[in-house]
Amino acid sequence: MSKRGGCRGGTEALLVVEEDPSLRHLAKDVLEAQGYEVLSAQNGQEALQVTDNHKGSPIRLVKPADLRDGAVVFHATGSP
Repeated sequence: MSKRGGCRGGTEALLVVEEDPSLRHLAKDVLEAQGYEVLSAQNGQEALQVTDNHKGSPIRLVKPADLRDGAVVFHATGSP
């Protein structure tokens, strides 16, 4: 998890689920710049399809509202 004052990059796969395309793309760009593998979906049904097709590392769910003050708050959806 990131600490305030410095954003530590990660190696996890993150899933961003957001209906608003501009917010979804912004979150994806910010997270990719920090070194994360980012998957995205427009809604819950699409998110389930994305996770079913993903063969990489465990996925963490990130909501754009969780991106604040340069910190990322993770909501675990899989094993750490």
